[in-house]
Amino acid sequence: MKKIPAIIRIIICIILVPILVMNIAIIVKSYTNPEEVPDFFGIKPLIVITGSMEGTIDAGDVIDFLKTPFGVLAPIAALLLMIRLPELIERLKTC
Repeated sequence: MKKIPAIIRIIICIILVPILVMNIAIIVKSYTNPEEVPDFFGIKPLIVITGSMEGTIDAGDVIDFLKTPFGVLAPIAALLLMIRLPELIERLKTC
């Protein structure tokens, strides 16, 4: 019975340590360069403020942007699409 809690603690550490490192890196970058959005390996977390993309991206959603070699910010929207795919399919059916 003692092995199950130890395994669970190891899994939790494997999940939480990278998240902690990422958050510390973002916090340090935000204090060292307050004029720019902090990033982690080029990925910048941004919060959508307005509802101009309502239906696909709601106000308050967090979007991760990746700076491409061309200098353009491209959204990483695969997760967002997977979450909203059934809703988008239903909208297409009603059009």
